[in-house]
Amino acid sequence: MAWMAAICPITDEQALVNSETVGDIREFRCPSCGDFKITNSATAMFKGLSAEQKLERFEYARAIAGDNAITVTTEHGSVETEDQ
Repeated sequence: MAWMAAICPITDEQALVNSETVGDIREFRCPSCGDFKITNSATAMFKGLSAEQKLERFEYARAIAGDNAITVTTEHGSVETEDQ
């Protein structure tokens, strides 16, 4: 795998992205989030969210994944939070 510098769509921190990713899913390696995948549509959706909202939705995706690899999708954008 070829990793290159990127910005994590969850934390906006320096991260790595797999440059060999093909299709709608990007694979990231973030010091805070760990390894995860995220769809391009989820990345676009996350751009309009606050840092707190992004983290809530990422944690939701992590909880659903359990011991499996995390893949964040637009489905995780509809997390019910106390302020909604």
